[in-house]
Amino acid sequence: MGLGIIIAIIIAGLSGGCAKTQSSTETPSSNAYKNVTPKELKPMLDDKGLFLVDVHIPEQKHIVGTDLVVPYNEIERNIDKFPSDKSTKIALYCRSGGMSVEAARKLIELGYENVFNLAGGAGAWTAAGYPVEQ
Repeated sequence: MGLGIIIAIIIAGLSGGCAKTQSSTETPSSNAYKNVTPKELKPMLDDKGLFLVDVHIPEQKHIVGTDLVVPYNEIERNIDKFPSDKSTKIALYCRSGGMSVEAARKLIELGYENVFNLAGGAGAWTAAGYPVEQ
C-alpha cells in the first residue's frame, strides 16, 4: 500500500471515532453528547437543573449530589429510573471516562437530548479538588 492510502485510512478511522462527541457545556445537539471538565460540571451541579449519574462498575465513591447509580451496561434496563423528559440535562461519570462514554451513547440512542460526559471521570473530579461522598 502507498503511504497516501495508509494516511487516508488512519484519518478516516480517527474522524469516525469522534463523530458523536462535542466539547463545551452548551446544549448538545440531539445526536451527540458533550464532554465537560470538572470545572465546567461544578456550576452545572450548583444550578440544580442537572441529573447526575454514576455508571461505574464496580461501585465507587460518588460525586456529591449524584442522583442515580446504575451500571453503564444496564442503562436501557433501568431507563425508568431516568427523567422521562428527554430534554433534561443528564451528566454521566465513571472512574476515568470510558464507561460513561458508552452510557452517554446509549442515552442519545434512546432519544435524550442534553447528555454530558465528565471527561476523566471521578478521577479528574477529585484531582480538581471537588468532593466525593464517603
